[in-house]
Amino acid sequence: QNPENMKPRNRLRFNELRKTTLRVGRAWAMKEMARAMWSYRTRGWATRGWKKLLAWMSRSRLAPHPTTDSE
Repeated sequence: QNPENMKPRNRLRFNELRKTTLRVGRAWAMKEMARAMWSYRTRGWATRGWKKLLAWMSRSRLAPHPTTDSE
């Protein structure tokens, strides 16, 4: 469920989860940051946002999402 569609109680729980050091909390926060960048209107802000996100991802020590081969 998207945070903007959450009920206040669930939003509070999501924000608490996001602040934790759990991997799932960090991964979700990164996903939300990437999702929010699609609303940027200028290339400069988008570039800065993606660079910030990519730097955070590279320092996060999270394993890359596994891919599946359909072949």
